[in-house]
Amino acid sequence: MELTAKEKAVVEQLRIWKVTTKKKLCHQLQISHMTVVRALKKAGYYTSYNKNSAFYTLHDIPEFDLHGLWAYRGIYFSRYATLNETIVVLIEKSDAGHTIRELNKILRTEVKNILPLLCRKKRLNRYYSGRSVIYLSNDQQRGVRQKACREAQIEKPQGDLGIKRGLLPEKMDAMTVIKVLVNMIEFPKASDASVSQTLQHQGMPITAKEIRSIIDFYSLQKKMGH
Repeated sequence: MELTAKEKAVVEQLRIWKVTTKKKLCHQLQISHMTVVRALKKAGYYTSYNKNSAFYTLHDIPEFDLHGLWAYRGIYFSRYATLNETIVVLIEKSDAGHTIRELNKILRTEVKNILPLLCRKKRLNRYYSGRSVIYLSNDQQRGVRQKACREAQIEKPQGDLGIKRGLLPEKMDAMTVIKVLVNMIEFPKASDASVSQTLQHQGMPITAKEIRSIIDFYSLQKKMGH
């Protein structure tokens, strides 16, 4: 969509400033609010999820991190546009759900008033573990897997995860083993290579040979238990 001269001026000024408000653009360029709105709509933009959503940046300026977030001088933007949608995506992608404290740390803004609303709208689920509230995917199967991973983390301090030495395959950490076993339970007929490929797509660098070592290890443990 072609921009008018005034709309081009808006885009050029915003590219110089990187992040600003509509009011500041109107004042700087001596143009109307609607001209700024049209320029942003044509060029593509993101709105900040903090600071009352008052700040704007062009769609190609942010360099988003692994969480899909970008910060500029204390102003935060998300690849997923709104704070609500960002919270849902972060929880959906997490291995073990998230607490309010964890989300506050990632997002660097307070979310406690938003989470109950997302649960009421069936966007998220939650469960109580002691005094903590763990927010999970609203998808039942994924939520069960997230809860299992969270409980494994809670049982013992991080690093041990409740699994004693000698009960893990050599050079394997507990969370890797848990993810492999959960995947195998969900897809019992999948080959070692298929399980490996699935987990690699989820960001876990594990080979079919390592999958086989886990299978062999726990088959041996089971026989020894009889």
